[in-house]
Amino acid sequence: MASQENPWTTFWKQGHSTTFGGFMPSGYVGEVKDWWVNQLSEAGATPRVLEIGCGSGSLLPAMAPAVDGGEYVGVDFAEVKLSEVAVSASESNSSLEVSLLSGVDAASLPDQLSGFDLAASVFGIEYSDLAKSLLEVRRVLKSGGRFVALMHHAGSVVTETSEKAVGEHVEEDIDKGIDAIESISRSIDLHQGDLSKLKSDEDAEVAREGVNGLAQKYLSTANQAGANPVMFEFMTGVLDFFKMLRQPAGMRGAYIEKLRIEFADSKRRYQQMVSVAKTEEQMKEISILANAAGFNDVVIEPFLIKESEVYAWYFSAR
Repeated sequence: MASQENPWTTFWKQGHSTTFGGFMPSGYVGEVKDWWVNQLSEAGATPRVLEIGCGSGSLLPAMAPAVDGGEYVGVDFAEVKLSEVAVSASESNSSLEVSLLSGVDAASLPDQLSGFDLAASVFGIEYSDLAKSLLEVRRVLKSGGRFVALMHHAGSVVTETSEKAVGEHVEEDIDKGIDAIESISRSIDLHQGDLSKLKSDEDAEVAREGVNGLAQKYLSTANQAGANPVMFEFMTGVLDFFKMLRQPAGMRGAYIEKLRIEFADSKRRYQQMVSVAKTEEQMKEISILANAAGFNDVVIEPFLIKESEVYAWYFSAR
């Protein structure tokens, strides 16, 4: 069962610095970082920058060393706070004013936001109602200000990976794993914490055998050719539960619920990433929306990494 909060809130609470989690623990690198630094270079030494769909301040780590000062404001529909990497970046440039706003829909930006030199989004604004959010971005930019974005591309390696990840969430086995450790936790409570009685508890033994079967299926080195990274991570979390057997019932229950929510919300995030990915025809429609919102000099083209691999759509408008 998924949590009732935004699935991206769950993700950002884990301390990630970008959409790509552990793959980019220190902020965007490579071509994305280079692209962003180049965009900043056109905005002056002390720009006022608005990041839309900022997460935990994803563009801040590359921005702080690239400017003399100015202002960075990040907005996100999810509940967000600066990652440790973003905090360190902010502290390294005391002349840069930094703030983050949670619960902000790009289609309805706060009235007090205005006068930005540059608005930017990396895999963020396309989750909103673009007919409205482009109008809002136009409103908060100063005359001559620019909006730049990298948006999910329907034919990109990112979308391909996301589609694969959706299929790697084997819900039947996730439910089995959760049910098994819940059963073991109940047996511990039944025996008032006496772990020596678990082996003679039929329910606990059946659950333990079930966990062993899932571990063999997803963690065995014999299955490396067909490895499922999502289920590998899930089963690692299931096995970590056994380190908590002597903990109070409340702590065990909280751990199980956290594991359940994380993987339910993980699938929801990947599904969203796929659903907002844009085709070439859809990007043409976005160009029309941008012109209607009052933007000029609209540029839309594939953003490539490794010289030939499509990573995203690049969008720029003034």
